[in-house]
Formats: sequence, structure tokens, C-alpha cells
Amino acid sequence: MNTEKFQPEIDAFLNSVSVETVGKLADNVFRNSLEDLIRQTGADAGAVWIADEKTPDSLTIAVNVGDKGESIEGNVSQQLESGLVSRAFKEDVFVHDQGVFRSPEQSMEVDLQLGQLTTHQMACPFKMFGKTVGALTVIQLTSLKGKPRREWGFDEAAVNAFQCWAPVAEKLAEYSVVRMS
Repeated sequence: MNTEKFQPEIDAFLNSVSVETVGKLADNVFRNSLEDLIRQTGADAGAVWIADEKTPDSLTIAVNVGDKGESIEGNVSQQLESGLVSRAFKEDVFVHDQGVFRSPEQSMEVDLQLGQLTTHQMACPFKMFGKTVGALTVIQLTSLKGKPRREWGFDEAAVNAFQCWAPVAEKLAEYSVVRMS
């Protein structure tokens, strides 16, 4: 997409990226594509985490589809100093961890807050117009009440689906910025 004629609007958006603005970009097309990804990967939930000036030391869920739905959008944060989502954001890397609850990198902060246990996770940076503004993630959960899993972890097809979806999610969000300009 040629964005030159929208550059002032893009620059203004990138200078004020927030949980609220990214949440508003998640239209039905974006949410439906995330729902499709959740089904394809066997995940329980997927989210877009954003770093913004209100919470400079953390990532906050701007978009959530799945287990807890939209109710946690803007209400759940992960400190940047720990956790796999934060690592994907800070180091600009893809993270895929099976048995994440055993990982010394995993923070239990969000799981404790939501009363869940994340068993498997994939995360990658979320970029808009070339700037990393947060992270994308899909997770598999085991309830702290002992809900059994149908399958254990993300297989190669799930990893491929997630890695193919991430740039599509970025383009969908970028398109929403341009469309709203």
C-alpha cells in the first residue's frame, strides 16, 4: 500500500499509539481473522498487547479474542521486565514456548490476575508502519481448576499459521489507520 499521501496522519498516529487507539482499530475483520487463527492453532485466546505512554513499563492488552473476551481489554498488563510477551516485544523476536508455566522467563502476573494457567504460548512483535508498538500472542490454557487439554502444545502447522497471520494483522491495523484518515 502506498501511504505517502497519508504520511502526516501516520506520523501523528505513531506518535500517539495507545491501547485505546489500537483497540478501536480492531474492527470485525480483524477480530474475525484472530478468531480464525485461534481455531487453526488450537489456541484458547489471542491478543494484541500495546506499549503506550500511560504504561511505559508494561504492555497492556488492547485486543483480546477468546477465553476472557473483550472484558480484559485495557485492564490487563504485563511488566516489561519479565514474561515471554515482553521478550518478543523488547527483543523483536518470535517466541514459541511449550510448557510455558515451567519457563523461568514466564511471568505469572497475568495468570494470577485472571485465575488461569498458560500452558503454551506463541508471541511476536506487532509492528505498524515499520515501528514495533507491541506484541501479538496466542495461548493455550489449563484452568487452575484442572480443565484438561485436548492436545498438548502448538504443532508445526499452528506455528506456521501464527507466523503467516502476524503480518496480515499488521496490515489490517494499518489499513484501519489509513481508512480512518
